[in-house]
Amino acid sequence: MTGSTAQDPQGQPSESEGLGRVSRRVDVGSVEDFVVGKLRRVEVPGKDIWVLRAPNGTWFGIRNSCPHQAGPICFGEVDGTFLPSDVGVYELGLQYEIIRCPYHRYEYSLSTGAELFTGGTDRLVRYEVKVEDNRVWINTKGM
Repeated sequence: MTGSTAQDPQGQPSESEGLGRVSRRVDVGSVEDFVVGKLRRVEVPGKDIWVLRAPNGTWFGIRNSCPHQAGPICFGEVDGTFLPSDVGVYELGLQYEIIRCPYHRYEYSLSTGAELFTGGTDRLVRYEVKVEDNRVWINTKGM
């Protein structure tokens, strides 16, 4: 699969709406290329970006680097997590919204990039993913 950057009619990279900064939108494949619930590495020159198509129709793009110690977080599990609850009650929630590092089991929100439950301030590098005309586009400027 070959990535291509969106361009305006003069061949320049497209501008982000209202932000006045250059947006590097790259076509990373068709919707059918992405298995629901599985992370997939996408071809973006110079970046190690993975995309998740969640069962509820949400798309997530993240850099394959754990903020804790730079391990390959995309080799970890995408799952839910146990929610705070009463003693003896185990409630699983946030399905397909959490990624767990394979090295130290730190959990991060795919929606916000925030580390969960440890009080840390490190965040995942996330990328905006859009679907247009059955094509998946990623903005390579991190959020």
